[in-house]
Amino acid sequence: MSGVSTAVPSMQRKKQHFVRFLHLMKNLVQGPIYGLLAMMRMMGLSKGHRLNRPRMPPPPPSLEELYPLMSALLTTSFRRPRRFWMKPQSSRWWEETVLSPSFSDEDWLGNFRVTRPTFFKIVELVRVDMEPSLASVRSPVPCAKRVGVAMYKLASNAEYRVIGNLFGIHKSTVHKCLHTLCRAVTQRLMPAYIALPDEEEACRIMLRFHERYHLPQVMGVIDATHIPIIAPRIRIRDFINRMNWASYILQAVVDDTGRFRNISCRIPGSAYDAAALMESELYQQLDSLPKAPVKLEGVDIPLHLLGDAAYPLMPWLLKGYPGEPVTPEEESYNAYLGSAHLVIEDAFRRLKGRWRILLKRMEMDYRKVPLLVATCCILHNFCESQHEVFMQAWIQDLEEVEKTYPQPPQQGNIGYEPKAMEIRTALCRHMAHTYPLRKML
Repeated sequence: MSGVSTAVPSMQRKKQHFVRFLHLMKNLVQGPIYGLLAMMRMMGLSKGHRLNRPRMPPPPPSLEELYPLMSALLTTSFRRPRRFWMKPQSSRWWEETVLSPSFSDEDWLGNFRVTRPTFFKIVELVRVDMEPSLASVRSPVPCAKRVGVAMYKLASNAEYRVIGNLFGIHKSTVHKCLHTLCRAVTQRLMPAYIALPDEEEACRIMLRFHERYHLPQVMGVIDATHIPIIAPRIRIRDFINRMNWASYILQAVVDDTGRFRNISCRIPGSAYDAAALMESELYQQLDSLPKAPVKLEGVDIPLHLLGDAAYPLMPWLLKGYPGEPVTPEEESYNAYLGSAHLVIEDAFRRLKGRWRILLKRMEMDYRKVPLLVATCCILHNFCESQHEVFMQAWIQDLEEVEKTYPQPPQQGNIGYEPKAMEIRTALCRHMAHTYPLRKML
């Protein structure tokens, strides 16, 4: 007997449970009927209101009769049938207008901020990440269309619903295309298009700065700008800047061509530019910056960045003399430095003018904004490397929007290192002896 299993098989167990369930339902149905009949007997009522003894009701149905009825009830779905599997939408604009030969380069620039050849170069660079999955019930959105949806969002900052209607897709698909492109661009293109120069490249940049602005040993310009966001409900005061709107601080270093060589976008807008610098990866990697010093006026002058009054004065980051310059030489140094600083101001204008999503508050979680900002900076560098046309009308749009979100004023920083003071004084004397004195405009 010990070798024989006494467990009830699975199917038999299910049948027993079902029979018990039918017995329960039978009792639930019979109870009210018998109660009503008993009440009628007590009142002496029967059919036709005669006081004679009522007839006995028919016997309740047996289990064999209830089984088909209960099976039908258990297998019947009471959900309203679906009217359609997917809401019909039209993608004729993309398929018949954008992809047609009649869609000119000017149309491409107006809608996607790049020409057709550059657009399809971007598609090929991110195809591995943007290619749709084949395991899909519905017809997948093609790779080129996915990139087009995302770049249209970057270029216009239109609502997800509006872009979805234009491309014939759901607004959630627009959101997915945008964030997939951002991840693909930052992972695939960041190392190639945003990186600090090595010593050899830094010397070439320095020579171009020297030739154009007469400033020795300059390898880049650093500054910051504020990007509007929708502030989170918690820590909201951390993101409100001095112009009373929520933002992230984008700190950037650009070379003489206006291309970004280093970016950092993770500090809330209430912080100062100097605080953003101290928290950036650039500050953590100072030892890796190229030096290549040269001796001028008896002082070793290393390669350095140019900043404005918001930054501290350090040997690798020089700025102009604060306040009213005391001597004509100091004023001239400030004038030359101010001309070179226009490089990064123009880079920020071109960045925001090309990618209008940076001009207004974005419809996304604030934690995803740094990734999107990095994507725009990478695509800016890619467009500059492809010599893409930049339309001046985009700058006019930028000026109109900046009336709503004006940039916070500079906050002067008096921090300095004595070695940096010595370097700036030597540069000021050297330029006064070598180049004509200039006055501030």
